[in-house]
Amino acid sequence: MDINKVIETFQNSIDSNNEVRQAAENTLNQMYKIIDFTPLLLKIIIKEDVKNCVAHAAAIYFKNMLSQYWEVRDGDRSDCTCFTIHEKDKEIIRNNIVDVITRVDERFGAQLCVAAQQIIKADFPVKWPDLPNELLKRIQSLDQREFYGGLRVLYQVVKFYEYKKLELCGPRDEMMRVILPLLYERSIQLVQCDAAHEVMIQKIIFKIFYAIVQYYFPLNLISCEVFAQWMLIFQSTLERPVPQEVSNLDEDERDETIWWKTRKWAAHIIQRVFDRYGSPGNTVSSDYATFANWFLKTFSAGTMTVFLKILDAAARKQYVSKRVLQQSFLYLTQCVNHAICWKRMKSHLNTIVKDVIFPMMCFSDDDEIFWSDDPIEFVRSKLDLFEEFYSPVTAGEALLAFACNKRKEVLAHTLTFVVSQLNDPSTSIYVREGCLHLVGSLADVLYKKKQYRSQLEPMLITYVYSQFTSEHRCMRSRACWVVSKFENVRLSDNSVIACTQGICQLLLTDPEVPVKVNAALALNAIITNQPASLDHIRLVVDRIMEATLILIRDTISDDLNGVLQTLITFFEDEIKNYAAKIVQHLTTTFKSLIESSSSENVEGRAMTAMGILSTIQAVVTSLEENKEIIAQVEPIVLTVIADIIQNSSMEYYEEVLLIIYSLTNVGISPAMWQVYDAIHQLYMSEGYEYFLEFVPCLHNYIVVDREAFMSDPMRVTKMIEICESVLCNNEQNEDLESSAAKLLEVMVIECGPNLQPVMPKIMKVVLERLTKEISSSELRTMCLQVIVSAFIKMPSFMLEFLSQTKLPSGGSVAEHFFNQWFKDIKCFIGLHDRRVCVIGLCTLLEQAIMRRELIQGCSEQILPSLLLLFSGLHRAYEVKASTMHGNSSDDEDSGSSDESIEADDESDTQHDDEEDYLKALNEPNGDIVNAFDTNDDDDDDDDAEETNLEMFGTSMDDEDSDIDEYAIFKHIITLIQQNDHEMFTTLTRNLTDEQKMQIDEILLTADKRKAAAEARKIEKAGGYQFQQHSVPGSFEFSPEAARFKFGGNN
Repeated sequence: MDINKVIETFQNSIDSNNEVRQAAENTLNQMYKIIDFTPLLLKIIIKEDVKNCVAHAAAIYFKNMLSQYWEVRDGDRSDCTCFTIHEKDKEIIRNNIVDVITRVDERFGAQLCVAAQQIIKADFPVKWPDLPNELLKRIQSLDQREFYGGLRVLYQVVKFYEYKKLELCGPRDEMMRVILPLLYERSIQLVQCDAAHEVMIQKIIFKIFYAIVQYYFPLNLISCEVFAQWMLIFQSTLERPVPQEVSNLDEDERDETIWWKTRKWAAHIIQRVFDRYGSPGNTVSSDYATFANWFLKTFSAGTMTVFLKILDAAARKQYVSKRVLQQSFLYLTQCVNHAICWKRMKSHLNTIVKDVIFPMMCFSDDDEIFWSDDPIEFVRSKLDLFEEFYSPVTAGEALLAFACNKRKEVLAHTLTFVVSQLNDPSTSIYVREGCLHLVGSLADVLYKKKQYRSQLEPMLITYVYSQFTSEHRCMRSRACWVVSKFENVRLSDNSVIACTQGICQLLLTDPEVPVKVNAALALNAIITNQPASLDHIRLVVDRIMEATLILIRDTISDDLNGVLQTLITFFEDEIKNYAAKIVQHLTTTFKSLIESSSSENVEGRAMTAMGILSTIQAVVTSLEENKEIIAQVEPIVLTVIADIIQNSSMEYYEEVLLIIYSLTNVGISPAMWQVYDAIHQLYMSEGYEYFLEFVPCLHNYIVVDREAFMSDPMRVTKMIEICESVLCNNEQNEDLESSAAKLLEVMVIECGPNLQPVMPKIMKVVLERLTKEISSSELRTMCLQVIVSAFIKMPSFMLEFLSQTKLPSGGSVAEHFFNQWFKDIKCFIGLHDRRVCVIGLCTLLEQAIMRRELIQGCSEQILPSLLLLFSGLHRAYEVKASTMHGNSSDDEDSGSSDESIEADDESDTQHDDEEDYLKALNEPNGDIVNAFDTNDDDDDDDDAEETNLEMFGTSMDDEDSDIDEYAIFKHIITLIQQNDHEMFTTLTRNLTDEQKMQIDEILLTADKRKAAAEARKIEKAGGYQFQQHSVPGSFEFSPEAARFKFGGNN
């Protein structure tokens, strides 16, 4: 391939002339599949006479080529025609990419490192066994460029293993056993160096070390002795003064310099290791218990001294970067837990609070300027969760709150300081604002302390509510913020009304946007927690709603969507009259967000857009029973749905599918049936990954208007197509497949014999899936349940179909199905599934009266299987009843159960959930992610009385359904007992006395349920007359004069 022609093509691809650029792009689309094209890009990138802009374009194209075509993507594995880079080209690229990365500058190298990570992910170590030696050669090189390039690729290797468990990190550890000592030796040389290029190398070494230890600490690779050597380097880095040239920069620029970034990574490593592996008794896995004890004893003094020096410098107004401050606070927060640390730290805490944390919490001149210059951006910065996560202010608040909660006297000293400032007339407004900020940050701690809880209302009245009318805007805004923080405090009605009036006034009339935003958020807390506020808010809820809508439009703040949703929930009746106006306002705002071409605040706009969709859904859900208003709202909402589907805006699929669900919950209009066609097309083109989000609205289309669903055969066909595409997908995601099978089961139950023309197709899909490997019992039983449901609805048809269908081995599908059904009886859990199984077995018995061969070989299993199911049903009904009628207590002192114990100076503290955490963490599969997850997903847990799929109900699950499994069982057993004594004897001859007693109880329950159902019908008809029902105490099975009962003697 002609390299000059390719260079010219890339030159044209960045031409300002659109026609030239388009022609070049078409040429590249013809070239990219040609062998040698992709390796040629590497040559172009390092060719000396190629312009930088062209080389950069080639680097980006190379990265994209490897991302898309290095290996077959998961969704394309079934397509044997999909393109991948030729193996010959891959070999060339693997042999040369490390060398190219060492030779290019930072900008090109960033693109190539992403490409290298793609190769590592796919090929290392099996297809790229030489990579460790290539990296070792460069790490050993004295050439700084070679060394730095090797580090960059090495970082991609350790990043690949960053989240993997230790047992999967063998190739990384084997490589790092050789390389890590070399990195240590180079770090020793660099620790006193201040040149930018040398500090850059130190930074990437620290990033490599952090990636190795972030989630699992490889003690087999990094021993205590080795780690101690590295700790000296990290501590020395933090203690070393920053070059004077950095101090000459503006403060906003200093954080971004390589010198402060390197210190950030040193602090990050120390804090992470202490928090995750080195803090005994506090959320540390037992695997690291010995290491934790060693770490605490070895480093508690020296490392704390390093961080205290950093904070001392900050207290003396020397510059410390925000991230280093944040990591310092996080480290000291963990120190609070340990007496050995606390005794050293205690004497410094007051100074840290007064001279470092508190000043950061106070409003500042910079804040005042920011507010004046751009109040909207000021609001966004204060509500930015990402910024808050890395903020030293947030970390400082957390340190103070934790110390106040866990250590004696800290809270009292802190409050004494705050009150003295607030009561001093000479205190500046900024300091007063900081005092309110500090008190608000301690809201949870104060609420949990009995001795302070009763004082919270007077405090709010004296120091907070009075600021609603302050002439200083920062005080009005902070007062609203404090109200939202103390949302759990029980207030007198007079205080609630005073607070509500003040907040509403600020929201509706204050000229400052930040004040109005905090007022809206405070109002959200008041509505949710103070019932006495509702009547006052109801008088102006229309104005509040309008003000909130305007704030959402102007600030693009997702937090305000929550306010709007609360208003909709609590004032449903009041919003009916202007629901269409609300939705119109929201849709207009949504469209302006997604159509904006601005590159600023992209993530914020996306989050707010998602929140707006959720708010639209909340409006629709609250009004779904009101057909007249829904008829007004639906056309407006449909414009949003159409935009998202037509533009394939995948980031909004989840929200828009929930809106469709809400619009189809009660009824389905002709326009929404058109949406059904659209979402079928959407799913079939790109919806597999979102299938679980599709399921609720697809379920609605089946059950809400089944007549309309069945009236058009194409609707049924499309539903089957969707389910088939999931069950036959090569990825075999069993969660998705179980949901697809559930939809088929719902369709069979709802449509019954009307599905007979397509039933062979449904059965083919389900039976084929049953013949493949299945890991979870849920999917297997769900597939069986589809067949059982069809058997209930069309027994004769299904028996004929199953008997005529043969397995590939030649055996009968019917025999295989019945064997598998009985084998998996215990796996039918939950209320609905057991009911279907019981009715299915009763249908089998009914059919066996005329066709005894159906139960030949399984007759003695039927009643024991039914008893097992009825036992589970009894528990399931009890759980359902307790859920419906359970008592909820409203304890005024509910916070008292959370009363924390303050430790003295000689004692360690404990995290609140430490025992459960450690127990879960030390399970064979335990980890940080699932340690607090109390859900039990064990397939064999027969006490799980509700399955996740039971939310997708059918008509047989309705409260007024005439289908009663107990009555059906009694009917069929009576029918057999009266008409076929031989069959009855076969079924019952091996029952134990206990099983006979259980059957007696089931029959008695059947009579009670029948009487209760009749009573409900009478009551529903308008009246009820109490009657004495005669309920038989046992059931007589023998047709002869000498009858017996189950549980009695023969």
